[in-house]
Amino acid sequence: MAAAGIAAVGSVAPAGAQARGEGPSLHEVATAAAASCYGSAKSYRSDSYDNGWFWYGSVYPTTTSNCDDINLKPTNGRITVRTCFLPSGGNGYCNGWRTIDDDTWGTAATEVRNGTKFYLNFSGPSTGLVAY
Repeated sequence: MAAAGIAAVGSVAPAGAQARGEGPSLHEVATAAAASCYGSAKSYRSDSYDNGWFWYGSVYPTTTSNCDDINLKPTNGRITVRTCFLPSGGNGYCNGWRTIDDDTWGTAATEVRNGTKFYLNFSGPSTGLVAY
């Protein structure tokens, strides 16, 4: 007689279950990476300068291994933003404008190489969090 709580031989594991010893699921890895990235977020406030709105702090920020992307979470309304890069070996350039909803993490730039200096250009005044 089989003991209570022991699955019958040949039973099928529920969808999404993992075999013992396989390690974390892809979802768990992605969730941990996002937590690590967003956990390193810094506050920002865009300032008006030369007919535009910019954020770069007291020095240009440099991307880190904390995040693969430059992520933004505006906290005072929906915003349109572009990322401008200052590569060490050439002229600076900016990517296209991206719209990010209020109080939602959005991507200002994707797959940015670690150690890249950048600044953010906004369509208007904005405050919130930036993770890079």
